[in-house]
Amino acid sequence: MVIGIDGGGTKTEAVLVDRASGVVLRLLDAGSNPNVSGFEAAARTLGGMIARCRAAGEIEAICLSLAGAGTPDIEARMTQAMRMQAPSACSVRVGSDALGCMSSGIKR
Repeated sequence: MVIGIDGGGTKTEAVLVDRASGVVLRLLDAGSNPNVSGFEAAARTLGGMIARCRAAGEIEAICLSLAGAGTPDIEARMTQAMRMQAPSACSVRVGSDALGCMSSGIKR
């Protein structure tokens, strides 16, 4: 299964997806922009969401698209913090919220 997380200044949404059967779990929590809520608070919110998803099954990959993670320093720090929350063989990718927006192909 894979986890996709969209973190903003006011809310964070996580979706756990099983490649065979689709959405398994959808979570909403407080904002996780490290520049707004602080790095530690953002990491706690994100780590808690990952823990809740891990309780549902084996995780292969986690992609976090976060407002405020657009600098190399914050991206590296958050990647390291989230790797500590992930299974050892799990791929972890952290990027700015532009990553998720462009990757999703949002249409209006």
